[in-house]
Amino acid sequence: MFVAEAIQDDYKKWSCGDTVVIHAQTGAGKTYFVLQELLPFVAAQGKKLLYLSNRSALRDQIKLSYSSKYNDAIIAMNYQSFERVNLGRGTLSDEGKRILSCEYWVMDEGHYFLADGPFNSNVLSCMINISAEKKKRVLIFMTATPQYLFLALG
Repeated sequence: MFVAEAIQDDYKKWSCGDTVVIHAQTGAGKTYFVLQELLPFVAAQGKKLLYLSNRSALRDQIKLSYSSKYNDAIIAMNYQSFERVNLGRGTLSDEGKRILSCEYWVMDEGHYFLADGPFNSNVLSCMINISAEKKKRVLIFMTATPQYLFLALG
């Protein structure tokens, strides 16, 4: 079963404060669901979606995968770029304002928090920024290896 078939229209009921975990094997349509089902819904609502990925190559692939008509409704960036944006201390940058304008945050390859944590000291600040916003956003974590994600989320 593909992710879109499993979720059906449930995503239309998601609201700020919800944390959703989508764990499915590679090829099950996690990215397809976000870009072909969720993104058009978010855009039609006049809202925005932040799509975080673990590597620049995946970010670039994501940017090539959605219709240009949604350019104003999505921000695709990697976790490393997200970690450099100050979301809670002092003056908010333009990039920070753009990020905080997104009501839906998708964390692709959500196991990133454990996989990169041992060698990337910024992973903790990334998790803190995400956690601080959880009541104001719909947080969607996606992974094919949920055991690592569940450890990171507690």
